[in-house]
Amino acid sequence: MEVMEPVCAVCGTKAPHRCASCQSISYCSAEHQKDHWKGHRKVCPHFRIVEDQILGKGFLATRDIKPGTVILEEEPVAVSPLESPMLSCLTCGLDNQRMMLFGRRCSRCKWPVCSLECENHPMHAENECRIFASRRIIYSPVAMSFFEDHFMGVRVCLLKKNDPQLYQEVLELCPEYSLPNEGVTVPLELDLMEILADVQGLDLDSGEVAKLLRIFRINCLSGTRQDMSTRSNPGSSRGINVLYLKSSRMNHSCIPNCHWEVGPKPEFKIRIRTTCAVKKGELLTIFYWPEHITKPTEVRQEIIRENGNFRCKCARCTDPTELGTYRSGVVCKACRKKRTKGYFLPQDPLNFSPDARWECCCCRKIKMARDVLPAVEEIWRRIFCMEMLNELVHIDWVNCYKYLVEETSGVILHPNHWIIQKVLAIVRETFMCHPIAFLRLGLIEYAVTCMKHLLSIMDVLTPGITQRRATAQVHLAIALHLQCVELLSRRMYDHAEQNYEECLVLLNEALKFCKDDFPTADGVVQSVRSIEKIISQVLLDRSILQLKKLKVSGFK
Repeated sequence: MEVMEPVCAVCGTKAPHRCASCQSISYCSAEHQKDHWKGHRKVCPHFRIVEDQILGKGFLATRDIKPGTVILEEEPVAVSPLESPMLSCLTCGLDNQRMMLFGRRCSRCKWPVCSLECENHPMHAENECRIFASRRIIYSPVAMSFFEDHFMGVRVCLLKKNDPQLYQEVLELCPEYSLPNEGVTVPLELDLMEILADVQGLDLDSGEVAKLLRIFRINCLSGTRQDMSTRSNPGSSRGINVLYLKSSRMNHSCIPNCHWEVGPKPEFKIRIRTTCAVKKGELLTIFYWPEHITKPTEVRQEIIRENGNFRCKCARCTDPTELGTYRSGVVCKACRKKRTKGYFLPQDPLNFSPDARWECCCCRKIKMARDVLPAVEEIWRRIFCMEMLNELVHIDWVNCYKYLVEETSGVILHPNHWIIQKVLAIVRETFMCHPIAFLRLGLIEYAVTCMKHLLSIMDVLTPGITQRRATAQVHLAIALHLQCVELLSRRMYDHAEQNYEECLVLLNEALKFCKDDFPTADGVVQSVRSIEKIISQVLLDRSILQLKKLKVSGFK
């Protein structure tokens, strides 16, 4: 059989050179490759999948990539509810307290679905719906006998019959745990084989199903997204497990250079984009459980072990200072008496035993974890009690948190300690719920200070164009804008104008991320619309202030 020689994509002549990124397009010369790049770059992948002895398969950048670049969009193999599938929509994972009592039921299988769209979605209608209806498997929210792996298992196992090629590609995903699995011990493979027993032409054995279950637990991406498009449930959220063939191969890092997000139903398409500049030859990484990225190292490691069965040894996890933020730092009393700044930090950040050695970064004194951490645990208990009291009685909670920070920051804990960051985050969340109360109580400046501190830590741990940073920038801009009311009442016009300028910088930075958000059904990106509305108001208020300043200077 004659082998076809590659030809130039531009002129059709013999082509000895290939595109270094994709290796699928050939050129006769560097000039023709340069001429063709403008069109080819739209389809040329930004990465190739490589094998690493330690990390396994991952994405390697094949060229320099700018921040905010979408490197991959992919539709899922299968989707399942994230938690409590007995109380959630089986298609989109809508989790609402009213689903159990008042939620809609599928007209065929009588299991919970939130809408006619979800009832007829192939992910449900062509999989468990047929089986549950034919076998009369009854929905029983009290029994809670089904887990998310059951639904993922049914949907993928049926691929063996309906799409054998796709099924084989799923089997090629990583099936082995990096650490001993201490998670679910229930033999779900037996349950799945029982559910699928009557499906004609489906030949499964327990070993094969057990392998699939391991693949789900290792490779599925999971998360929750607020669903503001549901009019009947405006505060609802959708929690789903999603299995992708390519995206599942991305490596994890606690300082990722990419951000991922799953779009709305019915596609559940994932979109991965870079958060910062990535050089050719660098690994592209994501944080698998983004809602936990701000947690301290010990908590992150526990989540990673429980959900991913591996141990993260990224630069952040193995650095006692967490990239210079000192988020675990505890004040050394001896150094404080000498008026020097010394903080105890773990010598081994991945050793969480009571006998772990902690060392002062200044005087080099050594203490055991059991002697350092009780002070931290006491402050954490106080915060927990304050949160409970806030739900029961009316107190000046913001001032209480403010006093707690003043009492502990630099006295017991490093100002960047994760517990203090937690308190500042509570203040920020409270402000977003009651902004006018902050203005009335004279606490708006404190809210601004808290948000700026949080953003400064974010700039180190999760830098670049990220969803979390964009949200923080919008919140800070809202606080600065509201602070202008107070500044104008005190005739601090220059300060107010500085606030307006800072607002615009923050909002335009946030837009860089939000412009690539998934649109709603009407084609509108809600986050962009909201930010543009705030920008319009800030520009109007700034113009009014500038006119006022002109009048004042005219009178003088």
